[in-house]
Amino acid sequence: MGVETYELVISGKIAGQFVQNVLHLNLDNTADTDPFTVANALLTKMNTATEFSALWCDCLPEDYTMTSQRCRRITPTGGPTQIFLQSSLYGTSGTRSGNVDVTTSCPLIIWLTSLRPSKTGRTYMPGVSENDIEEGVLEPSLLTALAAFGNKMKVGFTPASPAYLAGGSVYRRALNGADDISNFRVSPIIGNQRRRTHPV
Repeated sequence: MGVETYELVISGKIAGQFVQNVLHLNLDNTADTDPFTVANALLTKMNTATEFSALWCDCLPEDYTMTSQRCRRITPTGGPTQIFLQSSLYGTSGTRSGNVDVTTSCPLIIWLTSLRPSKTGRTYMPGVSENDIEEGVLEPSLLTALAAFGNKMKVGFTPASPAYLAGGSVYRRALNGADDISNFRVSPIIGNQRRRTHPV
């Protein structure tokens, strides 16, 4: 069928607050496999040792809990959603020592593509441990963990069946398509999610 884009929604909570991230994956569906089977295969592979879910949790403070993952095809047409709840996830808690600093502060990964290099993608991580940030600077060990996750998105992974290489992508809503991630960088300045700031 050709290149398809799958949307991955990661839901969780950090310090009792709901958080959610949306990422995208591209793959070449050479055998025209139905989209639910592909979505299930992606989530199954992501939730094995040393794969996506483990690397994600390795970047987050210990009071982060991943509660679900949803995956569905969004291009060239839609598809049904596969959902893995907490009991099906590989590692659901953050592994970084210390509690979240403040929920508005978060490391920012910037995704680069070769096709449209001026159009970057961004992923704000759900939070950062108070032990991993000092005077607005991220600790080296956290940068190592973020690089491992970023490399997984760049290099991709291959489910057992169907064995399609799936790699990270930057979705372009106006074009209804996604560009493969060719590289990434972690912002040297801590990200700030203003939508998480709710003064009372």
